[in-house]
Amino acid sequence: RHKQMNCAIDIDELKKLQLEILKYVAAFCENHHINYWLTAGTLLGAVRHQGYIPWDDDIDIGMKREDYTIFTQQFNHGDNKRYSFHCLENDKNYLYPMGKVLDNATVLYEPNKEYGYQIAVYIDVFVYDHIPSDPSIVKKLYRQRDFYLRMRYLRDAREHSGSYLRKKLVHAVSLCLKVFPTIFIAKRIAAIGKKYREDETGFYGDLVGEHRVIIDAAILSSFVKLKFEDGEYLVPADYDKWLTLFFGNYMQLPPEEQRVSHHNFEVF
Repeated sequence: RHKQMNCAIDIDELKKLQLEILKYVAAFCENHHINYWLTAGTLLGAVRHQGYIPWDDDIDIGMKREDYTIFTQQFNHGDNKRYSFHCLENDKNYLYPMGKVLDNATVLYEPNKEYGYQIAVYIDVFVYDHIPSDPSIVKKLYRQRDFYLRMRYLRDAREHSGSYLRKKLVHAVSLCLKVFPTIFIAKRIAAIGKKYREDETGFYGDLVGEHRVIIDAAILSSFVKLKFEDGEYLVPADYDKWLTLFFGNYMQLPPEEQRVSHHNFEVF
């Protein structure tokens, strides 16, 4: 694979590499008694398509904070050098609030080689933290999270839509936000997620992701395995309740014009 480093990878090869990461991570977690599960669009794909959503091109897994911490401490200390785990807690140059397991035999630029942040083919590892039982406090936490998500989007935006005046305004805002390093924004989001991590509240939140959900801890008390492409992986036993929280009527396909990837990268 090292001889292929300067060759662009097509979508089929990308998915093959991602699946290899997932298989390795799942085996590692099971061998080290670390709980994980398929989450977000990957869980939806497992239930609705028994694999990738046809227009999707990434893999997401989830962990509770306590498992995420153990995973962070242990994953990079084995004999394997092909894959490595990166997050704010173990990589001072890392720019995302969630973690990523990287395939070090590849190179990936987000959004592209000219302007992008260089990492590698990856799967995302989302951490789910305790949140208060008071919905008004949870709403405030998600508002804070969304403020920083919009801040990051505007800071890094290179193309702007709308009227001439709007384009100029957004461009000016983007320039002003450049004074805030991307890692500062990522750390602020992560700090919101960790605020109640020591409290056994009975509820979990998606504070480093993009969803506004209140997850009953009972949903994360038992797991089963579901087929995803050519393997089987852990998912919440009550995956119907999980997916309904995140997506509503999740078995209904979106309009055809929305069946596109939301990711932007170049991979070699």
